[in-house]
Amino acid sequence: MGASSISREQSQRSMKVRGTPYLGLTDPSAYAFRTELGGKVKYYGKPNASIFEVAMRELDVPKSRIAHVGDSLHHDVQGAANAGVDSIFISSGIHGATLGVDLSSRDEHLSTEALNALFQSEEVVPDHVALHFRWSG
Repeated sequence: MGASSISREQSQRSMKVRGTPYLGLTDPSAYAFRTELGGKVKYYGKPNASIFEVAMRELDVPKSRIAHVGDSLHHDVQGAANAGVDSIFISSGIHGATLGVDLSSRDEHLSTEALNALFQSEEVVPDHVALHFRWSG
């Protein structure tokens, strides 16, 4: 497929992320689109270990003293695993609805069955799980 044969619809589709205008170079559909055109794509970001390695070099801290905190099993937990550091999965984040987390409730119990089902479906298991992450100062 040559550049001249790209339809307007294909071009617009490559510039969308979940129905919102594409604003950066991390859009997976843009990478796929570029690859379809025969271009080479180098992905830089989570879950690739390289982004974690840069952070670890900057911190100058051994891996054994680092834990990556995040709410995405694909980006955060898999990224930490790829980099060889512990992960702390925040279950009330993007997977909260799937896990049945009700932020308006005072009940802070997680269903072990729901967690295990999610980890199995995503094919990644975090080192630690927390319901919330709150910063207070």
